Amino acid sequence: MRILTAASRRGIELPYVQAEPAEQSHQVTLLLEVNAKQVGQLSRDWYAIVDVTDVRSAMPTQDMLELIDGWQQLRIRRRRR
Repeated sequence: MRILTAASRRGIELPYVQAEPAEQSHQVTLLLEVNAKQVGQLSRDWYAIVDVTDVRSAMPTQDMLELIDGWQQLRIRRRRR
């Protein structure tokens, strides 16, 4: 929860969030559109959380992008109603 708070406090959209168990901990995958400065700020915030052991940045997977497209199309259809 504190990880999500750090992103939302900066007004960053979270179009993709996935949390799943990973051995005796959890793995959280977020898709954020941020600049290099924000990556540094978020990484520092997240490493300051006692339970966070690893933070990485990477390009989104094709599955993430397809899921986001599907959600956006659904939101557009709901607005038209």
